[in-house]
Amino acid sequence: MAELSRRRILVSGTLVAAAELAPPAPAADARPELVFNQLTGGSNTTIATYTPIRVAAAIARLRLLAAAAAELGSAVTDLTMKAGMIIDRSGGGIDIGAIAEKAASTKTRQVAVELTPRGNFTVIGKPHNRIDALDAVTGRKKFTKNVQRGCSALQGGEETRNGEALNDILNACW
Repeated sequence: MAELSRRRILVSGTLVAAAELAPPAPAADARPELVFNQLTGGSNTTIATYTPIRVAAAIARLRLLAAAAAELGSAVTDLTMKAGMIIDRSGGGIDIGAIAEKAASTKTRQVAVELTPRGNFTVIGKPHNRIDALDAVTGRKKFTKNVQRGCSALQGGEETRNGEALNDILNACW
């Protein structure tokens, strides 16, 4: 039961952060015959962490936008974040994974943030089918504890758009 609770916390926290970070929509291949196995339970953790996670993600968004502005030679106000990309007015852009290291900070400081209005959410409150339902009900689904330590695929690797490299690494290690 503790493992299930940890997974639910991870999933709910990730979805809450997505409200601020505008990730690409996941591919959906859920199957209608598995409809009752595609539900996720809620918990008090989601309620308790909703605002703190959104604030942390909004701060990350600000830092990513500032780093992208410097990289692209644009004003922060000229940038938008969509589908895991930061895009300037000319249509040029950069993947948030490629700019993340430059956006990181080891210093703590107080900043003001504006949270994304509920009407602009792309994940929370929107229908998203489970992409892992078949593997979950057939025992093929792999979890973090199944990752092999020291996997050679985790040594370096190219950045690709919208997390494709991460998927390739995880698939190679499982």
